[in-house]
Amino acid sequence: MRLETERLVLREFTREDMEAVHRYASDPVVTAHMIWGPNTEAETQAFIEMVLDMQNQAPRTGFEMAVELKASGELI
Repeated sequence: MRLETERLVLREFTREDMEAVHRYASDPVVTAHMIWGPNTEAETQAFIEMVLDMQNQAPRTGFEMAVELKASGELI
């Protein structure tokens, strides 16, 4: 699944997103008002594995999407 706006791309997560996800998920400032985090590397890896498993469910009951800036491809 892929959705695009003028500035953003919403897409499925991949294993290659691990480093970019961990950059924000381990940042105490980013996670200050979240119900999760800051994540350890193992917690971020578990999240990636969970969303990859979710993508293969049939029927699919949950969606977690990666959001990236269209101009740079940076995962935000």
